[in-house]
Parts: sequence; C-alpha cells; structure tokens
Amino acid sequence: MQGQKMKPTFEERYDVIPYTLKEFVGFPTRYIYLSTDQKEFVDVLFSGEYKTEKELDIEEELGYIRDITTEVSELSDAILRRYGVDK
Repeated sequence: MQGQKMKPTFEERYDVIPYTLKEFVGFPTRYIYLSTDQKEFVDVLFSGEYKTEKELDIEEELGYIRDITTEVSELSDAILRRYGVDK
C-alpha cells in the first residue's frame, strides 16, 4: 500500500477542528477527552451514518410506494383469480 494515503481516523479528523469551535459548542479540544456520548455523536457524524431530513422523507415515501405496490399486486391477483384468468 505504498504511495496511498491512509484515511484519517475520527480522532485525527476531530483534532484538526479549530479548538475555538469545539469550545464554542462545549466539547473538549482533544478527541481523547470526549465523553462516551460525545464520542458516539462525533463518530456518527464522521461516519456519515446520519440521514438528512430529506433522506428520511424519501425513505418514508418509498415505504408508502412499496405498500401501495403490494396492495395493487394483491388486488390484481384477487381479480384474476375471481375471473379465472391465469397469469
């Protein structure tokens, strides 16, 4: 793996944030001094595991579409059975 840069760790990424910004939000200046809850919060932010409101809305809409699609499929199957039509 020579010549490839290693992806910075969450600790490295946190530690390069200006200390004034961390102090402004009440976080310690170094990653090692974060509480367990703060570490979880920072790790989730850096890992990209959080979702925006728009992404959550889209997921909800997709759920509705899946439900409607299932209902339509079941309804069409019932109609086809009712009239003795094979798929």
